[in-house]
Amino acid sequence: HERVLRMCTLMQRVQTHVAEHGADAQARDGATSVLRYFNEAAPRHHADEEEDLFPRLLQRLEGDARDTAAQTIEQLHNEHAQFEHDWASLSIALGALARGESTVLDAARVDSYSARYRQHIALEEGVLAPALQLALTTADWREIGAIMARRRGVGNSFHST
Repeated sequence: HERVLRMCTLMQRVQTHVAEHGADAQARDGATSVLRYFNEAAPRHHADEEEDLFPRLLQRLEGDARDTAAQTIEQLHNEHAQFEHDWASLSIALGALARGESTVLDAARVDSYSARYRQHIALEEGVLAPALQLALTTADWREIGAIMARRRGVGNSFHST
């Protein structure tokens, strides 16, 4: 989640920078980094959660804890879809900036997207992360880590602390 937060902050800095300096080299570099993250890493992160973490968590929980997790997961799933939808318009402007084209990056959209991501992460970390830590075993984490590594085309470097 730290990377998501860093990229949201970077996108806000790019927006401010472009408003003052236009599509210079710094703006192009920042836009390229933000595009790379939200086009590549963010979708994989969402897949990790929706395909691997969330279903396994629901398998391990019962009763009220399962109901709470299921409601939270449904909300997060809906938010993932909204992020994808909103990203489509932001990525157009960022793509233009990355190519050095003069364009406006809408401050309200950038701020809204970033703020919603911060709220989204707070919900995940406040409700689901503690449940995941309690419900999943070391073997679960190892298996999920291997799946995540395959999704990224790398060796298994994920482990639970």
